[in-house]
Amino acid sequence: MSHPYFSHASLGLSLIPTFFGLNMLFRPGPTLESVKFPVPADPEGEKTVYSVMRFFGVRNIAVSYLLVLIWSRGDNRLTAKSLVACLWIAGMDGFIQHAQTGEGQWTHWGLIPVVAGVTAGLMGWLN
Repeated sequence: MSHPYFSHASLGLSLIPTFFGLNMLFRPGPTLESVKFPVPADPEGEKTVYSVMRFFGVRNIAVSYLLVLIWSRGDNRLTAKSLVACLWIAGMDGFIQHAQTGEGQWTHWGLIPVVAGVTAGLMGWLN
């Protein structure tokens, strides 16, 4: 049996992608600037990059929604297993960030130990 704090923490972690997703969806330009991604100077390239950002925004919102639905079932082990997907997303987003800009990967990778700790707590491994 895990401590209730881990369940509350998992809900908080599940909501984080929504905020990033909304920012990507409605403000792709400032979001790209904040992660130092280059925006093409030509209008067609900018339009394409903004569209890709919006795709990722929708992805984040969908992942967040699914995580909250799983959390609402009250099954801590299932919630923990679903958070493992967040580990993969954060890891790969960090690699993509580094490949594109040469920096900024730790803004993604910094979440990995937090999510891993909450996952371990939900599984009852930290009792």
